[in-house]
Amino acid sequence: MKILIQNATIIPQNENVDAEWFVGDVAIEDELIVAVGQVPDTFEPQEIIDAKDRILMPGFVNCHAHSAMTLLRGFAEDLPLQTWLQDWIWPAEAKHTEETLSVGNELAIAEMIKSGTTSFLDMYVRQDLLAESLLRTGMRGVLSRAVLTPEGDVEKHLKDNVELKYRYQDENLVSVFVSAHAPYTCDDRTLLLVREAALEHDMGLHIHISETKKELDDYLEQFGKTPVTYLNDLDMFDAHTLGAHCVHVTQEDMHIMAEKGVCVSHNPKSNLKLASGVAPLVDMLKYNITVGIGTDSVASNNVLSMIDEMKIASLLQKGILNDATALPAKQILNLATREGAKALRLAGVGQIREGYQADLILLDKTGVHMLPGFNPLTDVVHSATHQDVTHTMVAGRFLMKDRILTTIDEDKLKHDIKELSGFFG
Repeated sequence: MKILIQNATIIPQNENVDAEWFVGDVAIEDELIVAVGQVPDTFEPQEIIDAKDRILMPGFVNCHAHSAMTLLRGFAEDLPLQTWLQDWIWPAEAKHTEETLSVGNELAIAEMIKSGTTSFLDMYVRQDLLAESLLRTGMRGVLSRAVLTPEGDVEKHLKDNVELKYRYQDENLVSVFVSAHAPYTCDDRTLLLVREAALEHDMGLHIHISETKKELDDYLEQFGKTPVTYLNDLDMFDAHTLGAHCVHVTQEDMHIMAEKGVCVSHNPKSNLKLASGVAPLVDMLKYNITVGIGTDSVASNNVLSMIDEMKIASLLQKGILNDATALPAKQILNLATREGAKALRLAGVGQIREGYQADLILLDKTGVHMLPGFNPLTDVVHSATHQDVTHTMVAGRFLMKDRILTTIDEDKLKHDIKELSGFFG
């Protein structure tokens, strides 16, 4: 399929191009971008999109989600993390069935498509079901089955996770990490099993790290080490590691993370809602740590909007640092697109660039809240809402056109959700 997007206000996020934005065209053939700016006359499109009132940019990369938890939106509110997890979320999750997981996954994918996310990493159970949803809907995702020592069957769950890599190794839309839930839910044996699997099979490793002050204090009291130094002493970071949250990290921790190439998923809205704190994002970036943006689950967010996350991330850093220049729009957009793609090891994703995957979104720039439109970058970060996303494309295929989902029956999905609304009590 050849598609031409004309007259768009393009935010390329291309690290090799000086222009932050420009007006031009983008040509797409099959799953790839084949021309940017001016398209050769020899290109003969089968479909033309006139985007003169649209901003065209790479789709967002969500670096941390628990997709099937969409069915727990609003289930447990106004609680600290440990109470929220142990007394409410874990008991509810024990009731999951294949049906609830599949419907929850599809609801998450629909919400992400409608808010401009084109790639995401998931940490949850039954990632085989999520893989089926990705292929059915055309979404791009990174699977990771979290293992926890108290849950048992660590070897089986880890083996199932690794097998997914080889089952889907030829699929463009599916890639796989291994995952340990967190240092406080995994004993050393579990952590080392996950590390060895990551190294043996050349897989990324995903883990929650230093999410709360309590986690930090407990490790300092019990081991005399921070969670980061504890994991480093186990050589966990020999694998490509993506740490979720990393809210309570020290300068020494950040030095280790930079030296070991640890990437971070920054999840500001969830961290605020659970009163976990505010991660030292600007300091991380000064250490040249690769940072992406994540939403976490809707049970602690309560939406999967990367536009919300960008806005909150930027404003938080400006406010807590008393520095209006901190985390400008260009930088936060980098984190939400190409830096997130690096953290997820997604080659050819996160930039509008010849030869890259056509993972693109269009946003309506004509709403009164977007006018007069002096700077498209700041308009996206500080003015736009997720409802301004009109088109979402993954691998050259439109998953949404003019706000209508093309690969998901939204009416049927809403019916299924209604049928399951009382499932968790």
